[in-house]
Amino acid sequence: MPKILDFETDTIIRTLSKENFSPRLIRAKLLEGDIDVSVQTICNVLNSIGIRRNATKEGLPIPKFRRPPVKRTNDMVRKVKNWIESPNPPTFTRMQSLTSLSRDTLSKIVHTDLKLQTVKKCKVHRLNQAQKKNRKKNCRKLYEKNRAGDKSEYAVTLDEAMVYIDDCNGERRICYVQPNETVPETWVFEKTENFKTGFMVVGVISGRGCLPLYRVPNKVKINARYYVDFVLKPLFREYLPRLYPNEMNKIFFHHDKATAHTASLTIDILSN
Repeated sequence: MPKILDFETDTIIRTLSKENFSPRLIRAKLLEGDIDVSVQTICNVLNSIGIRRNATKEGLPIPKFRRPPVKRTNDMVRKVKNWIESPNPPTFTRMQSLTSLSRDTLSKIVHTDLKLQTVKKCKVHRLNQAQKKNRKKNCRKLYEKNRAGDKSEYAVTLDEAMVYIDDCNGERRICYVQPNETVPETWVFEKTENFKTGFMVVGVISGRGCLPLYRVPNKVKINARYYVDFVLKPLFREYLPRLYPNEMNKIFFHHDKATAHTASLTIDILSN
């Protein structure tokens, strides 16, 4: 919004101009009195540019200054607050259509007026009521039988995860050219692999600490035989005996219900 000069400053500018001061000298003179006015504003005053100055020059009534309507009102802030306090708040595009506010104004309401920050919600599995009830019951049984008190020291849980290697120092899909220029024919994006390169690691947490992640060999068929040979045998023959010397019979082993984990071969190996 342009700066409105007071009547005293306006008079000083016109007086100095009559004394043959240039706009730059006028500005320097005003700065001596701690009045900061740009050269352009001084020229506007001398040329009577502006609705109020033009009306004064022509002897017309000075129009009242009307400030643009403020859209970040208290009522609007409360309305936006009610919308975004829900677990599934509307998008900025949806709120724009409901309020006719700009995206920048909505952002100021959310982040400046309400002092909120944008975060991502945690992803969880979708469960029905029966699944929730079953998990709650099993968790309670697991805690009472194997985790309560000092029993947690001998609890061991395991899970596998894939670690993927993203493209490093590869070709980018985009490039930059001047307007009306075409992309050179030699500027192409070549992609040879169809899938990301990755490998599987196994993580184990126990009541006596965490075991180092160990890598599963590549190009193995993921089934019960693979799980027994490359996960369970190294775990029970090499890693766990270091944590539980002469106490392997006290260990309670826990893993999820993956197909390879619940196969008869896996159950027989763990039972023995």
